[in-house]
Parts: sequence; C-alpha cells; structure tokens
Amino acid sequence: MADRQYIAGLPLFVADVAALPEKFESGTSFWKAVDKLTPGDRLAGQLDHLLGGASSPRVWLLLHEPGQPQLSAVAALMLARALNARGQNVLVLDADEAGAALTIWSEREETEGWIDVARFGASVLAAGVDLPFRGARGLLLGVGSFVPTDVTADEIVSLLGRLRHQADDILVVAAVGPAALPW
Repeated sequence: MADRQYIAGLPLFVADVAALPEKFESGTSFWKAVDKLTPGDRLAGQLDHLLGGASSPRVWLLLHEPGQPQLSAVAALMLARALNARGQNVLVLDADEAGAALTIWSEREETEGWIDVARFGASVLAAGVDLPFRGARGLLLGVGSFVPTDVTADEIVSLLGRLRHQADDILVVAAVGPAALPW
C-alpha cells in the first residue's frame, strides 16, 4: 500500500502490484495463488492505522479498472486475512457483476450469492464460501444465481444493513464505473 490520500475526508490507499498474474485459475488453484500472494504479515504493521479507531461494522470499497480485477481481489483477500487473524468477522462481496471474477475464481457461479441474500432472503452462510484463513469467520459472497442482477440502490442499502449484523468488516470489490456508485 502506498500514497495515502483523502477523498471527501475518507482515506484512500493506492497500490500497484507488478507480481500479479494476468489471470487466476478457478477453484483450488485460485486459493493456492491467494495464499502465496497474501501473507498475513504484510498488513500487520498498517492495520491499526487503516482502521483508524473506527468501530465495527466497517465497509471497505476496493476498486479496480474494468476487466482488471486481480489487484482488488488480492487486496480484499489480504485485508480479509489480516482482519480474520485479529479475530474480526469478515464478508467479502464480489460486486463486479460485469466481470464477477471472484465469483468465478471461487467457483460460485450459478449458485446463491449476495443478490439472493438481498432479494430473496437467502442465508448468508448458504450463499457464501468460507475463506481459508485462520481466525474469525470469513466468507466470500459471489454475485449470485443470476447476472445481471439489476440491483437497486435500496436493495444495496438493505443488504449492507443486514450484513452489518453478521460481520465486523464488509469488503466490497467492484470495478470503477457507474455500477459501483450505489455501493
């Protein structure tokens, strides 16, 4: 992480990782690659500063250029791992409907995801996949059973309100653009 800046009083951390693969393979290969790229100690020294004394629940937005989800995916999972290690419950949401990379890499296509939680009342536990990190509970929620979801801003507000009762930190991964604005 580098270049701390502020936008509307909120901290902005900009990072660039040249060692990322152009593409991840789905399933077990994805999780092995994430394990190598997200050692738990990389954020340990900066996490207190990142948290800034904010109380739970916290919502984090990790953005990437359209079609280039690798950096935000790895950043979200690295942050999730560090937060889990501190005993905090974490939910990672793949809000990039156009690419749905985290959904694909975690093999959660055509199964329940956050849209099913928001729209149909599906269980968060049933809609998510456990993150393979030690510590508190960590779940990854893919997009869901159908894409595009045509999610509304009201549904997002309702979903985040519901998820705030189930996690200390909600990490939303999305592509820069109009679709990310409601998040």
